[in-house]
Amino acid sequence: MARVLMVLRPDEGGAFRHVADLSRGVAAAGHEVAVCGPLAHRADDLGVPVIPLDMARAISPRHDAASAAGLVRVVRRYRPDLIHAHG
Repeated sequence: MARVLMVLRPDEGGAFRHVADLSRGVAAAGHEVAVCGPLAHRADDLGVPVIPLDMARAISPRHDAASAAGLVRVVRRYRPDLIHAHG
């Protein structure tokens, strides 16, 4: 069994639907899956645990650095075997 971390910012549209479908499929295959991003309000739609992480859409060096630092903390805590980032 692998531990997979999906990283996603969009909370709708094609990327969101892709990650939702992929996450459920990978989990159904027996792997542990979590999605990381600003998606706590969509947890029921994803069907897997959501690890909240603030990520802005607009480019902002300060905000981007904070998001990257937050992702490092998530990775250290969750310890995934695979990170799959989207959008």
